[in-house]
Amino acid sequence: RVEGARVRDWPYKPVRGVHVFVPGKEDLPYFKRYMERFLLRYKYNTLFLECSGGMRLHRNQEISAGWAWTVDELYAHGETVWETREGCPLGPKRRFQSTPHRGTAGGEYIEQRDVADICDLARGWNIDVIPEVQSLSHVYYIATPRRDLAELPDALFPEAYCPSNPESYRLIRDIFDEYIEVTGCRGLPIGHDEWRVQASCPRCKGKHTGDLFARDVIKLWKHLTRRDVDLWMWSDHFVPEHNEKGRVLPESGAVWYDYPSTEGARDRVA
Repeated sequence: RVEGARVRDWPYKPVRGVHVFVPGKEDLPYFKRYMERFLLRYKYNTLFLECSGGMRLHRNQEISAGWAWTVDELYAHGETVWETREGCPLGPKRRFQSTPHRGTAGGEYIEQRDVADICDLARGWNIDVIPEVQSLSHVYYIATPRRDLAELPDALFPEAYCPSNPESYRLIRDIFDEYIEVTGCRGLPIGHDEWRVQASCPRCKGKHTGDLFARDVIKLWKHLTRRDVDLWMWSDHFVPEHNEKGRVLPESGAVWYDYPSTEGARDRVA
């Protein structure tokens, strides 16, 4: 005699996703197996693919090439985790910065056809690919090769673009558009977590960082709306007592400046 059972099994949440870096060239075959053998098997339907400078950009070729160069220089700079407790180099006056995410595309960039192949394969399994393109913060891939746009151009590795420079938006909109065209995505996460540099450059000096943050989000939202693409973003600057008010205690040899206050930015964005 064998005991029997009725199994009722179906996904519960409408969005079931994982967040990973876009793979490097050598990891593409493994990544495709990962989608089939893990995402599909366990009923995931969304792949948040952090891309940023990890795809060859045809309109702004200096960005992809600059990203690969930046990662090489970061590794040459040496390990920082013992000094800062994170894998990121310090800024001017030992200022703590956001993490560079050097694992994106294996520290290099892949071709547009490789990204399109990932998206086509995923769609065949009813998995949406949502390409994350970091903006405002974590933008080493922009601010290092384009120091004219950096909020802290004197940093060895600048981490943020200037939100008061109109050229920052010409560039980031171009990058968004190229990803939208290659992936055919329905949503695009814009990052916006761990914005740590404050209003530091001459263009931003004296401005309220909550206004700067909110105006930046609204500009990007308007552009994505025109492309019929939803905006996704990290929420840490809207979380009270987390990054909203920017209180950080010293924990290492690095100088921990207060994060910029984005208090009230939630209302401005809404």
